Amino acid sequence: MRLYTKFMIWSVLNLVWLGVVVLGGSWLLIGSNGAYAQVLFRGGINSVMQVVAANLQYKPIYDWQKVLDRYSESYDIRFHVQALDDMGHIPTHGAIPDTVMAEASKMPKPQVSFCAEPGSSERQDINAVLEAESGFLPMQNAIYLRAGDPTRYWYGRPVFVPDENHKLHYVLLISSSTSFSGHGLYFNMYGVLVTMVVVLGLCFLWWWPFVWHLAKPIGQVTEKAERIAAGEYVLTEKRKDDYLPSLGRKDEIRRLADAVDSMSNQLMQQMFRQRRFIRQIAHELGSPIARTKFGLAVLEERLDGDFANRARKISRDVEEIAVLVEDVLGYLRSEGLPGQPRIEIVPLYHTINEIIALEGQSADIEFERPEQEFYIRTDLECLRRMVGNALRNAIRYAAEQGVITIRVQCLVDEVLVSVEDNGPGVPPTELAHLTEPFFRGEGAADYPGGSGLGLSIVKQCMEICGGRLEFANRSPHGFAVSLFFPLSH
Repeated sequence: MRLYTKFMIWSVLNLVWLGVVVLGGSWLLIGSNGAYAQVLFRGGINSVMQVVAANLQYKPIYDWQKVLDRYSESYDIRFHVQALDDMGHIPTHGAIPDTVMAEASKMPKPQVSFCAEPGSSERQDINAVLEAESGFLPMQNAIYLRAGDPTRYWYGRPVFVPDENHKLHYVLLISSSTSFSGHGLYFNMYGVLVTMVVVLGLCFLWWWPFVWHLAKPIGQVTEKAERIAAGEYVLTEKRKDDYLPSLGRKDEIRRLADAVDSMSNQLMQQMFRQRRFIRQIAHELGSPIARTKFGLAVLEERLDGDFANRARKISRDVEEIAVLVEDVLGYLRSEGLPGQPRIEIVPLYHTINEIIALEGQSADIEFERPEQEFYIRTDLECLRRMVGNALRNAIRYAAEQGVITIRVQCLVDEVLVSVEDNGPGVPPTELAHLTEPFFRGEGAADYPGGSGLGLSIVKQCMEICGGRLEFANRSPHGFAVSLFFPLSH
């Protein structure tokens, strides 16, 4: 089933049950005529009616209308009284619709005596008697309906009202309004708010499984796409079978997951074939380059004058090619080919001294460090490659501008190894691109021999070994590469 079809079906079902709740409740409350529990009318209307009923007591029947008119003006609704017993007609203004009286007559008349007959065995609830004496009957029903022309909304309750002769009359005290809420008197808004919260909560519970049904697989697809963008799926062939779960789906999300799986698999295979090819070519170039260098060295010894200078120039060009090939091989090795890093405890000072002895013969290098030797957890080959590349870059671009400093500092739980030079630095616009493979800035022409892979190799090695790389221009001039390694206690 398509995702669009699922969404439409779920939406229609949600609208259907919402319509049943809303329309059913509206019909029950407004559209039909009948008796309703007083719990729906715990607003101000009952209090007002109780006051009205109390003011009708012990007054002549022909004065009741004055009382009703006074309260009608005060509350912007009309009050009416209609006899429910045999007392006859009560002189009031305005007629009560027959449908209202028909519904009122269906309510059972309670049997309440204010003075029990002598010898009567009937026992009554004292609370019922007290409520009846206040005018309101001990009933839990009231009538609320829409009737009349023009339409008005009627709410009434039966009450006992004694006249001026203390004769008790069973009457219907009813109010009517042009507003279904009686201008705020009929309904308790707290109940309305609770109902709204319940309906919204039910909507949330209704939609939550459907949203989760969509969000969970989309999240899995997004996570894998982010990992592909980060290059994780081209690091090792062990991830080749890491496919997204179909979860038994047959919609667009299943197609998307299959497409992402296929894309990542093809991308990974292409990248591995490409890198294997480059690695093989670079490896095959090693032997002829070595033979060429040896031949040029022999030839240079046998030549003199201009021919010897040309031989030396060719030898330098071949050396640059050899460096480039070695950088390519180093970059591919730094990405995890052919195996995973071997993490071990490495003596930092001893390793850096070996690197300085190998790479720093043509530059003035200072090694600043605390007296105590530090041991770090890393891959020894990665450490040599990282510090060596950072040092070679500094020598290539800043050896003529002054001292190059390798500084070791102990932080809270890390060891910082920084390579600092006093060269011209890097233009700010190029800083963000320094770790991109084969990137060389605008000033690369002034410094021949680089491959643009130095910091790319450092970055890959740091990620593999669990460290982090930072670099920035120094003030007032110079450049610094900072390597942070986990400290081994």
